[in-house]
Amino acid sequence: GTKRKCYVVCWGGGNPSLDTHPLVSQLQKNGLCELLLVTPISFDLDAPVMVNEVTSSERKNEQSTADISLTGFQGTEKAAIIHLIGAVGGMYHDHMASTNTHLVCKEKATGLKLEKAVQWGLNVVSVKWLVHVIEYGYGGIHNDEHGCEERFSLV
Repeated sequence: GTKRKCYVVCWGGGNPSLDTHPLVSQLQKNGLCELLLVTPISFDLDAPVMVNEVTSSERKNEQSTADISLTGFQGTEKAAIIHLIGAVGGMYHDHMASTNTHLVCKEKATGLKLEKAVQWGLNVVSVKWLVHVIEYGYGGIHNDEHGCEERFSLV
């Protein structure tokens, strides 16, 4: 039969070790399930974001000019998204400006940041855009040289 999957939530970065927690170590040692490292953002999306997919070295060269702000996110969710921004080679900015390239929003976001982003012509996208870039690169699944923002646009 197929092994059960056990998702281990971690922040990624470097090479996380599965033997640091006794329970996880025993699961791995006894082969009781397939251990999969995922980021905290996985729980808000349809599919897990695997830690091994969040590798800065592979993504930094693809879209290093992305200046990204967020709206509608708080706490751990916000921290996880900031981590994803770094993983794709983008720069997170707490204060949005007309020099930003992207605003990542909650699906039903409203407010001044969103209004200004539209006024300035920024790419206003869902967090699923970041996940898609991690999985397929800046060009997306269709490898579009102009990016895949349109597919995840919220305006």
